[in-house]
Amino acid sequence: MNEEKSLSQNDNIKSPDELNGYLRVTNPSMWFIFAAVLIMLVGLIAGSAFYEIKTTVYLTAEVKNNFIYILPTSEIELTEGMTVSVEYFDSKTNTSKNYNEKIDIVEYDKQRDGYVGVIYGNDGIPEDEYSATAVRTDTPISYLFN
Repeated sequence: MNEEKSLSQNDNIKSPDELNGYLRVTNPSMWFIFAAVLIMLVGLIAGSAFYEIKTTVYLTAEVKNNFIYILPTSEIELTEGMTVSVEYFDSKTNTSKNYNEKIDIVEYDKQRDGYVGVIYGNDGIPEDEYSATAVRTDTPISYLFN
C-alpha cells in the first residue's frame, strides 16, 4: 500500500524519490477557470467606467425678467452646462413646445434658500411657472467614489 505523506516544517527530504509524494501538480483546467474569472472581473470594472446610466429628473422652471430660473429638487444637483428642457404652451400657434438650453450659471437664491440654475434669455416664453426636465448622466463606477 502506498501511504500519502504530508510535509511539515520538521520533515526533511532525504532522496529525490521522496519529492513525488510532496509535489502537487496543478490541473490546467483550473488555470483556465481562474483566467476566465479574472478576464470577466477586469471586463466588468472596465465596462462600469464607460457605461452610462441616464436618469430623467422633473423640475420646475420659473420664467421672470428674461431669465429662466430652474428650481432644483432633492433628486438632482444642478450644474453649469446641464441641459434642461422647459415645456411651455405657445398661445400664438396653440401648440406645446420645448425649449432646450444649457444652464448658464448656478447661484444661491436667498428667497428660496438654495441654489437655482439660471438660463439667460427665454426665447419669448411668457412669464410663468412651467414643468421642466433634466437628464443626469452617471457611470456605475462613480457610485463607488461618491
